Amino acid sequence: MTGVQTCALPIFNKQQAQQRLQETDWVTLSDVRDTSVTPHLVNFADFDNYRLDLRKIAIDPPSTEITWPTIPTEEWSS
Repeated sequence: MTGVQTCALPIFNKQQAQQRLQETDWVTLSDVRDTSVTPHLVNFADFDNYRLDLRKIAIDPPSTEITWPTIPTEEWSS
């Protein structure tokens, strides 16, 4: 790995983490979590944990290649 690649990895990792957070912003909407509404997201805690892992990367991006957290599969009430 070259010095340029090493310098670019933290930037890349931060950008990827931020993009993945944006892609799951919908999970934070109150009507998605509202258990009095059907359907509602049943496994929002899994998404909270996923997003927490992404925030850690965005705040302190590693300078190495990383294994990204796996996005949970949506589970909806019926």
